[in-house]
Amino acid sequence: MEEDDDVEIPPADAKLLFPLSLLIPMAVTEKPKGSKDERKPWEIRAASIDAVTKVLEEQALVSGLAMGDAVKSVAAALRKALRDTNANLRPRAAAALALLARAVGPAFVPFAKAVSQRLFDMVADKKSSQRDPALACLTCLVTHRKDRGHPEEENPATEASLDATLGPAAEALSQASARGPVAEWLASRFRSLPPGATMPHKGRVQALAGPLLACGLDRTAPVRKAGFDCAAQAARFGAAKQLRLALSELK
Repeated sequence: MEEDDDVEIPPADAKLLFPLSLLIPMAVTEKPKGSKDERKPWEIRAASIDAVTKVLEEQALVSGLAMGDAVKSVAAALRKALRDTNANLRPRAAAALALLARAVGPAFVPFAKAVSQRLFDMVADKKSSQRDPALACLTCLVTHRKDRGHPEEENPATEASLDATLGPAAEALSQASARGPVAEWLASRFRSLPPGATMPHKGRVQALAGPLLACGLDRTAPVRKAGFDCAAQAARFGAAKQLRLALSELK
């Protein structure tokens, strides 16, 4: 009998994939008295993040994950890790969150705002080792894949998921070190929206006008260019009046 390539694999059981014993070590700040574990606390946290990443890569991405309490626990643990006291662990957490968002798909949108706030903080870091993984994760938050098994086949951003990140993005644009990268990222995500797309909350797009004006007044030419580009793209989605005013100020 021939195999049916169209048969859908049921979502994996997140409770089995991510037991609490896998997540609790991610919050370890000091070893319990009498512990025989020779690893330092940050090494224990790193091992936990890496273990979650391995499960996501080897199992969850193949079948996908249904949103539930177990997935929420994973998302919360990784979100906390984005502010780990050891900066080297933050990019690992961002990479794991990107995999989680891909495995869950559109149902991950409610987490996009809370997660993106911390990712934009990483974007403000001048080190590419912090900024680049954060931007990659942000893209996964707002982009849903055609096929979980083929991540290179990327869908355009979705209106709901991008909308959820606009508030944190506006705040990030107020930070001088984040303006250029955030404006460039936003412009690329607006461009990727499908034809005829409309943003759920126009007010959030309108709120970008002031921060984009700050980009246009920046002392560096690349940031000013990014501000113009982002304002022009955002003007397509319901905030033409506010953004037109911002553009006139930029000129």
